[in-house]
Amino acid sequence: MKRSISLFCLASSLWLAASTPKLSLSDAAVAQTAPTDELFYRFYDRQIPLEVRENTIGVAFKATEGGGSRSIPPYLMLQRALMQSGETRGIDRAIEVQPLGDNYAAIALDDGDTVEEVSQLIRQQSYVESTLPVLTLADDPQAEILLPNEIVVSFEAGLSEERQAEILASENLERVRSLRFTQDRAIVRDRSATGLAILQVADRLNDVPGIRSATPNFIQSTPIRQGLGFGVRDLGFVGTKHGHDNLSVLATPNLVEKVKHWGKRLSVSATNFSPNVKRSSVPASLQTPNPQPPNPIAATFTAQLLPQQWHLDSTPQRGEALPRTDIRAKEAWELSNGGEGVVVAVIDSLIQWDNPDLAQRLYDVGDRPDLLPGETSGWDFAQNDGDTRISAVELGMLLPHFRNTFNLDDDRLLKIYKRDARDIQNSEPGLSRSDIAQQLRDNLQIETAAEFHGTWVAGVVAANSQEGDGVLGVAPNAKILPVRVFGVGGAVTSSAIVEAIGYAAARDADAINLSLGRLLPDAETADAIAEITANNPDIVFVASAGNADLNTAMFPAIAPEVIAVGATTLEGQRAPYSNYGEGLDVVAPGGDTSVSTAGGILTTGGTTQVFWENISPPSDPWGFGIDPRGEYVSVQGTSFSAPAVSGVVALMKGVDPQLSRDRAIAILKETASYDGLEVSPEDAADRPSGKVTPQQYFFGSGLVNAEAAVRRVLAERTVN
Repeated sequence: MKRSISLFCLASSLWLAASTPKLSLSDAAVAQTAPTDELFYRFYDRQIPLEVRENTIGVAFKATEGGGSRSIPPYLMLQRALMQSGETRGIDRAIEVQPLGDNYAAIALDDGDTVEEVSQLIRQQSYVESTLPVLTLADDPQAEILLPNEIVVSFEAGLSEERQAEILASENLERVRSLRFTQDRAIVRDRSATGLAILQVADRLNDVPGIRSATPNFIQSTPIRQGLGFGVRDLGFVGTKHGHDNLSVLATPNLVEKVKHWGKRLSVSATNFSPNVKRSSVPASLQTPNPQPPNPIAATFTAQLLPQQWHLDSTPQRGEALPRTDIRAKEAWELSNGGEGVVVAVIDSLIQWDNPDLAQRLYDVGDRPDLLPGETSGWDFAQNDGDTRISAVELGMLLPHFRNTFNLDDDRLLKIYKRDARDIQNSEPGLSRSDIAQQLRDNLQIETAAEFHGTWVAGVVAANSQEGDGVLGVAPNAKILPVRVFGVGGAVTSSAIVEAIGYAAARDADAINLSLGRLLPDAETADAIAEITANNPDIVFVASAGNADLNTAMFPAIAPEVIAVGATTLEGQRAPYSNYGEGLDVVAPGGDTSVSTAGGILTTGGTTQVFWENISPPSDPWGFGIDPRGEYVSVQGTSFSAPAVSGVVALMKGVDPQLSRDRAIAILKETASYDGLEVSPEDAADRPSGKVTPQQYFFGSGLVNAEAAVRRVLAERTVN
């Protein structure tokens, strides 16, 4: 039976609920797209429109014999082949081959090249399997979606394998493999159809008896600007030194002392606050009673960078006179065990769990009957192995470009990356040659740093500096289950996400964090979340609401079983990138680095020791880093407000392991407040008329309060 989804009837801008409601999943998908009569795929009863991305070609590479790796990544081999072809014909070709994981790539054509001509050249390469269509969304032409001959099919529950095989055979399909950690789902391929025809095949399958849903197994590439809430130019790099004009004091070996100085400078210079906002505190209704656990284990944590982690306690930056805009984590630690015994699954990109502040937080899955080969602590669904850290092959894909930013002079850099340089010049014609080269360096460094998004997220949840010289997560005693779904280049498939969330549940995660950016909505992921929550009444899903500055949470945050988290700034306003409105549940600090890096969320970086082998670290910070090696980064996005809430869930479950999901969500919302928050004049002007307040519209139920939430859990535990 198809999953039924109730619809909320919203008459114009009049909201009938006191708080922001969740849209139905299909309605949310429509809110993210625009109607068209052309290409589409089906999401329940709705058509999600797609468009062909012009002058872009997708490539699938052949697998190596025995599944081994090549000495040279295939995307680099292809880049060289295409460039050499142009040189042979006297063409100064500037073709960019962007890797999407190990097995795929997208090629942006240069002016004068045709899809037919370049596709023919590509197919002549012995290591190329096929060329693929590249699609995009009507409302987001930068979205990059490859369409392989793969469809994720969900069969009706209880259907025998024999009957499944009969259905596939009757539809001219073959099973590639069954999906792991989920029931009645498989990846299939058509025996004859290719290219855009796969969309029609998938659509037809949705009406076949015995099949619940069918969606192309799109290969999505999440742009950096969506994942982090800004475009590169928004960082203000041109004319500054790596965007760190306010942090130049950090470019010395004595990092800790200089970061302390950063905090002093910020507390003096941060004057862009409203003096009329009431000072934040725990609401009076939540201050009593003041219960303690029967055997209190007050967790106290310290780290020398803690004063700069304003999302945990904003007082060092804002001072005593201004309202607090943090989640009051330090106060929650005094009431809790820091999340000890709680497991938070981080489903994301590269997670360098050997970062010194994360190494002791790794969850050991133990001995299980369904243990995967080589599995000990998490799984990499992008590379299908037990290590979510960067591999030697991936290091080889990233390091050449990264090294070029430090080792090449302007002329050489501009020659090698002439297409990128040309794009920068076209977007900002007034830039000097030196400025173009600097922005190109910044872009390449940011792209490298952003591959470690999962490491940043994990640090927000549970970093715990063993030596006391690093950072702390919201729940420093919780364990992290690292689960990787994004390959290099931000490539991710819906099949990987379905398997990843099923894996996290099978490994007894108490909370699952999904800082996934803007994904195409698909019935398989939505149904998998619904099935997991139905079978696991205590597991909590937390997701980033999105960084598109839209008045609806994105998928999968919009799913009714998921807590959708928006982002706020040090000043207590909605972060300018953060989604709001329909589907938003709560907000938490997500940061804003547009004015100063000090306004970002300070967390663990991914470029740890292995990344710097045979490289001399620069003398200045680069990318998002606050130190030359990038061991710590200051970032922004709902990707970092979501793990803050996951950390609060861990603190709550640490004091009451039996806390149910429904009660945890209710407590988070009931104890959240608008204290310290302020609707900006720009947001106030854009708010629709109706019964919903501006605070509800932009902040949901309010700013999460870890102290108040833990107090409530303790109170209810004492009563029960």
